[in-house]
Amino acid sequence: MRALTKEDRELIERVHKIYSEEEPAFITRLKKTPALLRLNEIGQNCGFDYLNPKLITYQYNTTRFDHSVGCALIVWHFTKDIKQSVAALFHDISTPTFSHVIDFLKKDYLNQESTEAPTRCIIEESKEIREILKDYHLEVSDVCDYKKYPVADNPSPQLSSDRLEYTYLSGYMLFHKEDAFLRENYQDITIATNEQGVPEMCFRTVKQAKEFANLALSVGKTFASDECKMAGEFLVRILKKAIFLKIICEADFMRDSETKIIEKIKNSKNRELLNMWDFYTKFDRVYWSHTPVLGYFSIRLETKKRYVNPLVLQGEKRVRYSEISVDFKKSVDAFLKEDAHYIYVDYKMN
Repeated sequence: MRALTKEDRELIERVHKIYSEEEPAFITRLKKTPALLRLNEIGQNCGFDYLNPKLITYQYNTTRFDHSVGCALIVWHFTKDIKQSVAALFHDISTPTFSHVIDFLKKDYLNQESTEAPTRCIIEESKEIREILKDYHLEVSDVCDYKKYPVADNPSPQLSSDRLEYTYLSGYMLFHKEDAFLRENYQDITIATNEQGVPEMCFRTVKQAKEFANLALSVGKTFASDECKMAGEFLVRILKKAIFLKIICEADFMRDSETKIIEKIKNSKNRELLNMWDFYTKFDRVYWSHTPVLGYFSIRLETKKRYVNPLVLQGEKRVRYSEISVDFKKSVDAFLKEDAHYIYVDYKMN
């Protein structure tokens, strides 16, 4: 990932303070363990921050470490429950270099969860983590699966700490949102019982639900855009080529930083691989077609379509924002119905 600037670090510190004025000791201790510190070398943007800014422009850079700490602080703020907060902190602990691009590598385009499997193993193998868990009378089984805690994670399109945090960060990175927006929006959230009878984050006002729902939809459209599909799949082809040439191996994604893997690619002296990386960092346009475009890098794939349909308090009732806003429901329906088409770039295949 590109090195974090002073502005990036100041943003992260401000945002985390909004999530929770206090950082409990267990988070402070756990985030210093090697297993979590590894996430400082993994960018939040799946390697897309190396792209030509004309294609995608990120105002800030953040890491999977920052995101994980943010999720833990959010859960702590709303629940004051140590098990749920630690589970949220660990939810990305098995994330490999380039994040969801490795899900693309494993053909997990729709769920993008294939990289979560080693979570328990990583926790169990960390002596430092196990010692801290013991101090707080926690078992690995208490904290290795954040999906069992609805405030930390729940089925899409419900609102959880994970979706809340990456939506807020993306708002800063992609759409120039500011602290005042985040603070007002975040303070509008409470915990309520949803249709399934389980706790879920819920907005107190329609105004803030609208702000968040529209931002989350914009983020989802960006992640599912032709540009992101192409960038993800082209980077996968680069990584596959590097693996085939034995320049890297799949195990490197769990032990090497993005910088180190990129250095291995750049130092490979393989002309085709070097050309592919150079093209990846410079291309500035993606084209679409009804049919495959022979001779060029052409793909057609469906990817995960992210959006959030938050709960809103309406007197004594809780309703989904889509039940209040016809326009939002239409926008979501249109987004979900978008068919994948062929996309290509002007990179000639050998």
